[in-house]
Amino acid sequence: ALPPTTTPESSAEAPQTPPPLPTSLAFGPYHALVIGNRDYQELDSLEEAVSDAEAIAALLRDRYDFEVRELLNASRYDILSILNQLREELTEKHNLLIYYVGHSVRDRETQRSWWQPIDAEPDSRANWISTRVMNDHLDLIPARHILVVADAAYSGFLTRSSVPKLPQGMSQEKRADYIEQILEKRSRLVMASGAGPSPF
Repeated sequence: ALPPTTTPESSAEAPQTPPPLPTSLAFGPYHALVIGNRDYQELDSLEEAVSDAEAIAALLRDRYDFEVRELLNASRYDILSILNQLREELTEKHNLLIYYVGHSVRDRETQRSWWQPIDAEPDSRANWISTRVMNDHLDLIPARHILVVADAAYSGFLTRSSVPKLPQGMSQEKRADYIEQILEKRSRLVMASGAGPSPF
């Protein structure tokens, strides 16, 4: 009988699991604002938006122990009001994740973007929320780390940040020191999906 052949897949070393994070690191409480807009007054409905938002909220709450606020079928006033509440309630010890699924628009010439709440009109920006306005609100919220995850367009200064990577081969002590330095820095990051249509 021939000896078994060794394929590159079987001979390759399995990826190593990184060591657990030190328990001494103070990450702080995690909060989430989950926005899902489905039932639009003048735009097409987004059938999966509410169910997607509810699934994300449940995942964050049940698996990752976030304190979650759900905002379903939200108007412009609803969204800006809850951002003002977060500004008043959160401190620099907190972390905030904002998830948005709903209509959005990006102007290809200026690269500016808007979120469209349920009261958005197709031919007027009066009730749209510019991502520049969102950036202003997120800059004023005192939470140390804010991550925006948008199933929508998003442009602005948030997209110019990069996620730091841990150098390979670090000792556990140096790894803990490096993570602690990152935790001390204020961050605003965004993950966005689509470009959206041109507004007019």
